[in-house]
Amino acid sequence: MISVVAVFAWAISSTMVTDLPGVNLAALGHDGQSDVYRVPTGVVSPGDPVTVRFRTAADDVDTVTLRLTEQAKGVQRLLPMRRVARAVSCYQDTLAWTRCDFWQVTVRPNALGVLSYRFIVRRGEDIAYYSDSPAQFGAAGAGSRSDAPNDYRIHLVTPRFPVLPAMKDGVMYQIMPDRFDNGDSFNDISVTRPRYDYPARANPPPEQVAAATAAKVQRRVWTELPEGSCRDHVNSSIPCTELALGRDYFGGDLPGITQKLPYLQKLGVTMIYLTPVFASKSNHAYDVEDFTHIDPAFGGDAGLATLLSQAHWHGIRVVLDLPFDPSSSDSPYFDRYHHYPVTGACEDPKSPYRLWFTFHDLPVGATGPCAGEQPGRYATYDGWGGSVDTLPLFRKKVRSDPVEVFSPIADYFYRGENSIAHRWLAFGVDGFRLDSMQDESFPPAYWQQFRTVIKAAKPDASLVGEGWQFADNLKLTSGDQADTSMGYRFRAAVLSLLGAVGDDKKFPGDGNPNVPVSQFVAAMRSIRQDYPDATYRTFMNLLGSHDTARLRWILTPGQYNREDREFNAANVVAGTAAEKVAATIQFTLPGMPSIYYGDEVGVTGSDDPDNRRTFPWTGTTGCAASNDYCAGGDHDLLGFYSALVALRKSHPVFRDGDAHYLQADDLAQTLGYAMRTRGDMAIVLVNRSSAARTVNVPTATVVRDGVDFVPLLGREAAAATTEGGRLTARVPAMTAQVLVARPGQRITPPPAPMRVRVASRSPGRFRIDWDAVGGATSYQVSRSPLAGGGYQLVGTVTQTSFVDTLNRPNTDYYYVVKAVDRSGNVGDSSADVAAVASPSLLSSRIFWAAAAVVLVGLVLLVWRVRSVKRA
Repeated sequence: MISVVAVFAWAISSTMVTDLPGVNLAALGHDGQSDVYRVPTGVVSPGDPVTVRFRTAADDVDTVTLRLTEQAKGVQRLLPMRRVARAVSCYQDTLAWTRCDFWQVTVRPNALGVLSYRFIVRRGEDIAYYSDSPAQFGAAGAGSRSDAPNDYRIHLVTPRFPVLPAMKDGVMYQIMPDRFDNGDSFNDISVTRPRYDYPARANPPPEQVAAATAAKVQRRVWTELPEGSCRDHVNSSIPCTELALGRDYFGGDLPGITQKLPYLQKLGVTMIYLTPVFASKSNHAYDVEDFTHIDPAFGGDAGLATLLSQAHWHGIRVVLDLPFDPSSSDSPYFDRYHHYPVTGACEDPKSPYRLWFTFHDLPVGATGPCAGEQPGRYATYDGWGGSVDTLPLFRKKVRSDPVEVFSPIADYFYRGENSIAHRWLAFGVDGFRLDSMQDESFPPAYWQQFRTVIKAAKPDASLVGEGWQFADNLKLTSGDQADTSMGYRFRAAVLSLLGAVGDDKKFPGDGNPNVPVSQFVAAMRSIRQDYPDATYRTFMNLLGSHDTARLRWILTPGQYNREDREFNAANVVAGTAAEKVAATIQFTLPGMPSIYYGDEVGVTGSDDPDNRRTFPWTGTTGCAASNDYCAGGDHDLLGFYSALVALRKSHPVFRDGDAHYLQADDLAQTLGYAMRTRGDMAIVLVNRSSAARTVNVPTATVVRDGVDFVPLLGREAAAATTEGGRLTARVPAMTAQVLVARPGQRITPPPAPMRVRVASRSPGRFRIDWDAVGGATSYQVSRSPLAGGGYQLVGTVTQTSFVDTLNRPNTDYYYVVKAVDRSGNVGDSSADVAAVASPSLLSSRIFWAAAAVVLVGLVLLVWRVRSVKRA
């Protein structure tokens, strides 16, 4: 009687769900990170099939349409989806009492780039829409009566896109040369060096005198702060009147970096990324005056030659920053200030460089900085960021055809035999970081041609693109432009996990100190989904750079000023603990960890220019390994970074493994993830809360019971053993612990079974057979109504055959099999096999609805008979 009542209740509740007017929004579903909804979930290559599925309540809607957009061309297609599963599990706990339909379409994209998509659902006159969440992590989205432009995305990449081992296995160290070490004081910049409005012309008016004063070079003492360092501080008691003018130099140079190579080698650095070193007009050197030579203040060409030679001897590669987007307005190319003997583009429309830039004539009578095209007229020009007049933009596109590269610029920078890129590759550099690579002023062909030239000359050269949001860097990492990108997405995920505020870079979670732990997992899965291995495993996983607040600063609590974030001892202790957690995550996930110079010794500072403080060396003599080559700062933190580098180097699982996010407990504020290869495994436990926690991490999906883990890193880390599908550990407040499987244990899983097949079928019964796997003692059989995903365990057997008697009429099923060895290691899934259901006159939906009607009829009949008898 209980089962009949349950059936009756299900039939009535299901009918109520689908018979309500309009589309049932609560039952709509898609999750681009789940194989229930997309196969494959990650990147694909042109010509590969991509199956996209969508969920609705059973028999609730008339049509589902996939709106597919090719981002590069803006071309949109509407693709009808067909229903492939009816009245099956909804694959969602909150819909456990509801049955759902799944709709599907398979597409075969044919070009590199990014496809985006969202859904249109119709029931009669009612229209609903479904798109990704506002964070656009590619996971579960939301249905709505209005159309939200939060598309899911599919990244198409070239199938021949190799992973660069030097980046996958390496550790990067970013250096601003002027702020790292002064190795040769004789090359220190002269305060009389011409720079923009300095020197003023003869008999200048007061405004020119003021401009010249503001442009004149400053030389600062090593222990001073950068000019304008306090410009974004809040409620500070320290007076702040300076502007950041880029004119303050501290004397750091390439000889200084060369002298400190033993320090970097001891730390474990394998690649140095130098911000620009070409002859330039500011301390940051992004306003280049001459791409053919190294700035004399940095040691000149000879200084770079020595650095490259010595770095390579120490096993360290060197990557240069190429700022090919703008030039300097104080350069021979432009010469706004008339400092050069050649005629610059600003000076004369007949200049050989005039077409390299974009000018706009002003009206007759109006004055401007440059000569106009017409005699007696003046002109303005396009600058970086739309308004920075010290950085005029190079023209990269042909005016009449914006997809075509402007040849004079291409020839100068990379196509010609004596081009800038060829020159520095021949000089011995190991690759380039490509500044502003994401800027729309570059046509795609520019970087495609650039890659072709560089890889022909040096196949293992590293090409790292500047890209911030996914919309910036996905288009750069399809295998035809950059190798990888700067990992600002990684940084945002880690910092938001740890409650960082005050550094708004327009990422999800910026400014929110209470981001759920689960959002970190969604962000990291999104990064994995978006990139091919060539990019994902070499992603420049940074936590700070010359364009962000320092790691120590951003993780230290308190107001945004030095009093709270630098001088308050308790706050600094809290910030240091958080920095150790962040660095642990950085070094235990796939990608190339990148240390911003000085982070490893606790250098602090807010955003640019405060983030560009000098490295705190303690002296110049007696520097040796025993005293970390005279490095100052926080030596406990330095030791921690050194341990992380050593851990990553000695355990390939952190470089080669796949990340499995096992637990994200938003209430307890704890996180657990595993790094897994076939023969090795590590588990990382994170407690970001203010109290110690006992974490109980589920492990059955990645490792068998009885595997011992030993501690490698982290306060109070202790040995633990998997038991009952879990690993339990005590983790102190704001701490990360790293455990690794004890060597010598059998944790390598058996191979997947082959030749899985449907051996026989009859109404209500399938028999699945497969070939035996050597060493297997049992097999797990899983089933799904969907091809390629959604598999759920239906049985474990010791033979190579399984009989399933639970199939529903008119439902096709798909089966996969896993082998289990005598130790309990579970192998990978086999290829799936389709089992087509036997036809039935009645669908299960109709059957149970009819049963409900019959049951109601019987109840009424009994009531009527009893009423008649009583009468």
